[in-house]
Amino acid sequence: MSIIIRESDDSGRNHATYIQTTETIRQQQETSRLSSNWVEFFRGIFLPAGYPATVSPAILGAYYLGTSLYPEAKTYRLVADIANDVAIVLDLLSPQLSTYSLSLHYPFITSQSSSALRTAALCSSGGFRALCGVAAGGSRAALTLHFAQDGSIPGDVGDLSAKDASKETVLALIGMLVGSLIIPHLHTAQATYTVVCILLIGHLLANYIAVRVVIMKALNRQRAAILWTAYRETTEDEKGPCRRVLMPKEVAKREYLFGRENALLNIHSHTDEIAGYATIGSSFSDLFPSSPLRGDATWTSKLLDVFADEKFIVWFDLRPSIFSIFPLSLVVRASPKPRFHILLKEGHTSTDHLKAWAFTCDLASFSGIGYPWESPVGLVKEIEYVKVAFDEAYEGFVDDVKRAGWNVDVQGLVSGSPRVISVEKIEHGAKGYEDKKTI
Repeated sequence: MSIIIRESDDSGRNHATYIQTTETIRQQQETSRLSSNWVEFFRGIFLPAGYPATVSPAILGAYYLGTSLYPEAKTYRLVADIANDVAIVLDLLSPQLSTYSLSLHYPFITSQSSSALRTAALCSSGGFRALCGVAAGGSRAALTLHFAQDGSIPGDVGDLSAKDASKETVLALIGMLVGSLIIPHLHTAQATYTVVCILLIGHLLANYIAVRVVIMKALNRQRAAILWTAYRETTEDEKGPCRRVLMPKEVAKREYLFGRENALLNIHSHTDEIAGYATIGSSFSDLFPSSPLRGDATWTSKLLDVFADEKFIVWFDLRPSIFSIFPLSLVVRASPKPRFHILLKEGHTSTDHLKAWAFTCDLASFSGIGYPWESPVGLVKEIEYVKVAFDEAYEGFVDDVKRAGWNVDVQGLVSGSPRVISVEKIEHGAKGYEDKKTI
């Protein structure tokens, strides 16, 4: 028996083909790594994810920040405000920086006339303003779409955008008026810096509060983890034991704005404890890191059988961080928080992403802190054991969260253009007969 794994992106471009026999796995073809990296780099910057299959020719240049903009709109909105305020601070400090210069000796900054620091500050200011423009433009479009579709009756996106622009114009005019009244009273640098600090703190605080009260109904990775860990808790009502389904308002109070987009939560904890981290849309080559596993492929067919009925595959990230040499064995212990790769198969949908992320939360929770291993076959058995309990708990989850008001049809858990694999098993029978099966 042999297994053929073809890897492509969502637009159908083939990236690699892997052929597994009884004992080995080899890579048959791959695009030129150097040229491919550069092409993918510029494609990711200037073209929408999945181009050309995901767009019409009329909107070739309408690319904001990526497919994660809509579910992560709250984060990007605050990032835009922070970037804008940093640019203002750099512009304000740039005249003072012309009296200082950099040095290779301690304290590395000397009181000497030079334009290097001022030039660097002005260039950095331009960069932060560019970041603000990209993040603000994309998040504004995402939030406008959210507010237009979130009501009991769908609103007009164009009308909402026009009214939002009118309000911004009025606020800008009010700001100019207030500024013209304050500036005549600022006669020293200390007074200027004090007022600027107060205004910047007030600006960021107001925007943080505004972003926190936004209730998004589209699931991203963090919201999906919070929703699933709560669902795993069994509660009691007048009808007996039941699952706990959080409403969008409840999840909005618990989610973080930064730092948890790839975090998996512990289903046994009531404090949103991080159990591990995962990458969704990984390449098949990520299953074979530079470790003692390279070249050993007998376990992959068992792993593929475990996920034969799913549109995803989950595997441990076995890149070691600590090596301990013992007699007759090499023991590898991974980082304190386990990491995972989620591979997507052809035909994957947003509900498949949700199921994959929920299962990986379960797997991380049962794996505990670190996962010493003796063979990959043992990890496959652990995955199979966890999946049996998971499938029983997951039944009915999607219908329950839909009834709670969540939109599970938005692709918010995968960003960019993920790698997609197709798996084909070929049974070699007598007289060269081949039986092909796609899983």
